[in-house]
Amino acid sequence: MPAPESLAETPLRIAVLPIENLAGRGAPVRRLRQTITAKLDSYGVNVIAEDRLRSFMAANRVRHVGGIDSKTARAFRDEAEIDAVLITAVEFYGDGAPPKIALTSRLVSTGDEPSIRWMDNVGLTGNDEPGLLGIGLIVDPVTLEEKAVDLLLQSLARHLAGEDRRGASQVPPARFHPRIAYRTPAFDSTRQYRVAVVPFVNESKRKHADRIVLLHFVGQMTALGAFSVIEPGMVRQALLEQRVVMPDGISLENAEAIATSLEFDLIVSGRVMEYTDSAFSSSPPRVDFSALAINKKEGGQRQAWDIAWASTSHNRGDEGVYFFDIGTVRTAGAMTAQMVGAIARMMVED
Repeated sequence: MPAPESLAETPLRIAVLPIENLAGRGAPVRRLRQTITAKLDSYGVNVIAEDRLRSFMAANRVRHVGGIDSKTARAFRDEAEIDAVLITAVEFYGDGAPPKIALTSRLVSTGDEPSIRWMDNVGLTGNDEPGLLGIGLIVDPVTLEEKAVDLLLQSLARHLAGEDRRGASQVPPARFHPRIAYRTPAFDSTRQYRVAVVPFVNESKRKHADRIVLLHFVGQMTALGAFSVIEPGMVRQALLEQRVVMPDGISLENAEAIATSLEFDLIVSGRVMEYTDSAFSSSPPRVDFSALAINKKEGGQRQAWDIAWASTSHNRGDEGVYFFDIGTVRTAGAMTAQMVGAIARMMVED
């Protein structure tokens, strides 16, 4: 892929954090990170050297690579002269025949309050576009990895070029809309709510399913442009500061506690009942989750909270597909993105 001009011309100095493995199984996180770093280098992006990043992370005791808090963001800016941090997670990885991969990535600014500048995800299988006689079939997992990274960097390039993702994004098909949905009449769809997405409850058999669905809510609500979504590392910091544990999901008491450390208008959480992503292409993914958004009313008194949104969603990757597998979604991540994207739009569109 030719170097995206908007990447080559960006004045940003970027740190590529070690990749977080949410696949629930082995994944080549080092190789993927090397691929991302090498491609950014080849595009002329100013990426911090590996040895300097390691020294910085050791000196500042940075162990969590799934997000950055305010202290770490300030240190990145002041000590390492970094403008933004690229945070990536592997949602799924399979090196069988055909291979399969799902990634999510976001660019977060440094400084006093880190903010999400861009976020996107990609889910691919080697047989997505087999073509005539299987000419387009990808059997080498490394080739599929490089294709996934290219797609993410193209998305990043479009963002840095100033393209409006909200206008360009596709409306999810009706089959991915929630099965049950409620939005309070008091919800102001013209207002840009500041949103904190807190941990979901994982009732599925899939390890890290709750964190994956959380990232999709952060990504889809950010991409829509109608919400100001707080960097997950900041939310994690607030939960740790207030010692909030939510084994049964979000409560008004939890919301009150988090609000003492973090300013937000809307807090989003939910439950993941099923998240099945098979390494075999013959088994369609299955995703089942509920979502709840609590609105903090003006004044912030303990009793001034309201349920702004509630929904239940469940889908199969082959749902509504009848001819030649056209329209089949082969990764749970790609399907979850569609499902959450539909929720985000329904929250703000009349």
